[in-house]
Amino acid sequence: MAGNVHCPRIRVILALHTFANGIRVHAGHLIQVQIDRYAAGVNLHEPVEENWIGKLMGVGSAPAGVFVDVGAAIGYYCFLMHQLKPGFELHAYEPDVQNRARLVENLELNGTPTVHLHELGVAAQTGSASLMGDGFGACVVPGRGGKQVQTTTVDAIVAALGKTVDLLKMDIQGGEGPALLGATQVLRDRSVRNWVIGTHSPELHEFCIETMRHFNHRIIFESQDVEHQPDGLVVAATGRR
Repeated sequence: MAGNVHCPRIRVILALHTFANGIRVHAGHLIQVQIDRYAAGVNLHEPVEENWIGKLMGVGSAPAGVFVDVGAAIGYYCFLMHQLKPGFELHAYEPDVQNRARLVENLELNGTPTVHLHELGVAAQTGSASLMGDGFGACVVPGRGGKQVQTTTVDAIVAALGKTVDLLKMDIQGGEGPALLGATQVLRDRSVRNWVIGTHSPELHEFCIETMRHFNHRIIFESQDVEHQPDGLVVAATGRR
């Protein structure tokens, strides 16, 4: 006589990666080259970049403000900013659907901060563009060769906020040049106080530096060869608090 079969409920526990600063993400969201880098060096995502963010947001900076993360990926820098400045308003711009889903999954692991998640790429102009690649390698480019995504500009972001941005971090896999072309009003008005930009070629690195200097921003740090990081880095500021 057949009877009811009661199967025990199995709780699936997903592996987590805990960084040296306490930030936690689902390990399956990371790629192997990142895992190897963390194991071989400092167990931080990008230690030099994080050190500069810590300095910029350190003594003398306001307890409340605005952080804009352009190319937020799985949310690491939003979680870092929440650690450093719990009173900050967090805005994440991420056009890749997989990255956005993973950012949401990681929220609960990091104190469930309020992150305003914008399903937009950042480019030279508002409209649409192609998203090439996916995950950490996703990049917005002009044209219709990839998945179509909606785009905005840094100028439009800051105008919509209607307030000064204390820190804008940008890491968009080669899209930093066009993104700065869409930030001329902000650069002219100096309505972003601090910039942290990942650069992805020697030409783009120099373009970012020249653009910042053209608008009389101070280059605090720049290097195309950053220890324990895969990309170049430009840190710039208006000098205003």
